[in-house]
Amino acid sequence: MHSNIDISSFTKDHHFYGSIHFLLTVKSFDLDSIRKRWLKSKKGVTGRSGSMERRTPAIGGVVHLHINEGKIEKSEIIIKDREPRGIHILKNKLALSTASCVHVWEDRDHYTVENDWLSYVHTVEFSPYDEDLLLISSSGLDTLIEVNFRKNAIIREWCAWENGLNMGVNPSNGNSIFLTRDENHAEELRRQKKEVFFIQDPKRDYLPTAMRAAFINSAYYDSSDPQNVVGTLFHAGKVLTINLDNGTSTSLLSGLKNPHGGRKLNGSIMATNTGSGEVILQNGQLRVSYDFKNLPGKPEFLGDLEWLQNSHWVNDFIATIDSNRNSIVLFNPDRGLIDIVPFDDCWAVQDFVHLTDQIDPSVMTDITQTT
Repeated sequence: MHSNIDISSFTKDHHFYGSIHFLLTVKSFDLDSIRKRWLKSKKGVTGRSGSMERRTPAIGGVVHLHINEGKIEKSEIIIKDREPRGIHILKNKLALSTASCVHVWEDRDHYTVENDWLSYVHTVEFSPYDEDLLLISSSGLDTLIEVNFRKNAIIREWCAWENGLNMGVNPSNGNSIFLTRDENHAEELRRQKKEVFFIQDPKRDYLPTAMRAAFINSAYYDSSDPQNVVGTLFHAGKVLTINLDNGTSTSLLSGLKNPHGGRKLNGSIMATNTGSGEVILQNGQLRVSYDFKNLPGKPEFLGDLEWLQNSHWVNDFIATIDSNRNSIVLFNPDRGLIDIVPFDDCWAVQDFVHLTDQIDPSVMTDITQTT
């Protein structure tokens, strides 16, 4: 059963969430350039969203945003770095990804996670099962990596190309192209007259967004099973549960349009259906889509294009980054309440975390002192 709820019909209210603090990751302070690349890519041979050629990572940052009953009380850039995207806080630990590495702050300690297979990292999440572990989605190379961040050591790894998701699209001609990091496999595919893109050196062999096979743009632990994580495939329009121990995967949601942020929460599945402008909640056979398309504030030149970047539950409501309306949309699905809080229209906001009173204030202090 599938129902669609138009959240533009919700009651506008500034009070249901009160005073709230977020840390936003802004991958670039030049959203206009990103929009131009995005619109250009839609006109390409394949019609796939995403870059088709190598570019220099933009300078972005982390912003401390305080919203109080519909108004932004504070907006402070606390970090500037190359395309920060993923961010997660657990107790006194904060993880932040940049284009090709991950930083972790814990009390007065600062750790850096580096690996050749980290490329355009999108999400990071501390393990709920082991305080030393961190899950990383290396979107630029279709790979998930679980690391011991204290030792900068890989614990488990899942590469889409070695688990049934190895067919990308050549953005220059629209042909299928097989991706591999195994030289012997590359030679075998060439003998079969297949078009192959062999990643021999991940630091050198750039894989454009439009060419990726899976484009895993988020990965989160399954809170009910330490073997599994939930991964979101941008190009395939799917949310999968992935077993990091044996590599097997099972589809949880499919038929989506450029989704982000799929995860399992208390038995239900949540995903941001980016290109369709929906937040989806599924519990058993019941799927509810919360539709953003009729909300005001989208520039006319974007037409019917939608772009919801990611969503998180915060207390009893959902917060969503609406990139086309340059806003954080807060809505309570049970009470039918909504608020739309615009932020700087130059910001390309990627993700966010909710700062609670339980978070050790030393986390914020440590970040500003080490960057």
